[in-house]
Amino acid sequence: MAMNAGKKFENDFKNSIDTNEIFLHRFKDGTTGTVNGQMVRFKNKNLCDFLLFKDGLLVLVELKSFLGKSMPFSNIKDTVDEQQTFLYNLRLEAKKNNVKAYMILNFRDLSETYAIDIHNFDEFYKMTNKKSINIDEVRQLGKQLSQQKKRTSYRYEIDGLFS
Repeated sequence: MAMNAGKKFENDFKNSIDTNEIFLHRFKDGTTGTVNGQMVRFKNKNLCDFLLFKDGLLVLVELKSFLGKSMPFSNIKDTVDEQQTFLYNLRLEAKKNNVKAYMILNFRDLSETYAIDIHNFDEFYKMTNKKSINIDEVRQLGKQLSQQKKRTSYRYEIDGLFS
């Protein structure tokens, strides 16, 4: 079965981590199964996609990959309540000593990827009346991760997440 673009981004990101230098944990996604003959998706309520640890700093990372020049907030979670809860929980953890959290947004059409500190992302989310964040706003709020295409996948430079 072909891997969807979001999973491919997660895989490329994971493969960009030097696990000899950085501890990496990937939280499991939900699973699918059948109940009474019907396909059902079981969602995990994970704090984020990845947990990274290096030199006493814990970095929580949520990855989003999408087409176009903006990311709908519905890409984070389905409902506004779920979005608010998700961002609140990440921000709460990132207030602790030696903990950072990032939304990492991959604009596939543009081959650009940005890391936005969760505090900045959440402030933008709370202040806007829009239902998405566009590339210009992301460029102002975040820091671009350099990326290198390797035939069919990318390698991301993530050292900046620890500074």
